[in-house]
Amino acid sequence: MNEKKSGAVQRAVRRILITAVLLIALLFAGSFIIFRNFGIMPAKFVTVHSEEELVEEMMDGFSTGYESVSVRTDGFRLDESRIASYISAEISNDAEDMCIFPERYTASGMDLFGLWQFRLFFAEGDTLTGLSEESEEEEASGGAQGQPSSGGEISGEGYIIGEQEEAGKEIMQAQQEEAEDGRRHMLQAQSQVSETLDRVSMQIAEETAASGGGETELHHAIFVYLCNNVEYDYELSEAILSGDYSSPLRKNRGSYGALVEGRTVCSGYAAAYKAICDRLGLECWVASSLDHAWNLIRVDGKVYCVDATSGDQATWIAEQFFMVDPASYESEYGYRPDESCYIPEQFLA
Repeated sequence: MNEKKSGAVQRAVRRILITAVLLIALLFAGSFIIFRNFGIMPAKFVTVHSEEELVEEMMDGFSTGYESVSVRTDGFRLDESRIASYISAEISNDAEDMCIFPERYTASGMDLFGLWQFRLFFAEGDTLTGLSEESEEEEASGGAQGQPSSGGEISGEGYIIGEQEEAGKEIMQAQQEEAEDGRRHMLQAQSQVSETLDRVSMQIAEETAASGGGETELHHAIFVYLCNNVEYDYELSEAILSGDYSSPLRKNRGSYGALVEGRTVCSGYAAAYKAICDRLGLECWVASSLDHAWNLIRVDGKVYCVDATSGDQATWIAEQFFMVDPASYESEYGYRPDESCYIPEQFLA
């Protein structure tokens, strides 16, 4: 009797062990399926402990937008409803690297284990080539996808298995070639933006130092530079509002439009302001509402709003939009950050 009981226990233990091994194998297989990147870039998981670290990791990880950023959350649970705000914060505030805005993103995750991977996709209408829009994404363990800035149809990658293996290889190769082509375009745009930033930041720093100015004067010089050298692009604004994703002007929504083309919309003014501040070591962040973008800056421990878009009045500069108290900015002009807009604690007034 005891031997029978002992044998039954051993069999039960074996079944439990086999089940555990299978579950672990499935977990790794699922992770591979969800987080593989078609050979474009290897996935590297970085542990983050807060929303701020998550956004910082995105800003560090997306150097051209054609990489994937993979993270493991520790100590906090990623709120899926906030993913779009994290992506938008990365794109708007990684102003030199993301000089041309991507059109949409995908976020694949195994929330139970805190594993997430983020990818960006560029519009075919932009100068740089985007990844394929024709395939459909199948997520084994959930995820999210959407637009980080303005809208449009959402699409992602397809995972090809079985009899379609050869076709899948061709698709993956085409996607990789297309991504590399787009990456080259992005690097060219980054080089142009970088050259402009080298020149402009040095000019502002030297002129401000020569006049004995400090942080406030540096910020004012950036404000004046953008108002004098950038023109609001009403044609681009109309393309965005109408949902025209084929317009080649859409590449000008970021700092590239402001610093290279000299024509952009509010997002480009704000991104360019942030990029110059980054070069000069000034504290700055891009804030946005549903229909506008501006900058938050910190000077002597106090937060102010700077709105170069509104300050640029074509023939004159509206100084009332420079270094405005956030409460006054909201009450006088009606702008306040949208609830979904991620803003670091140090920029909260």
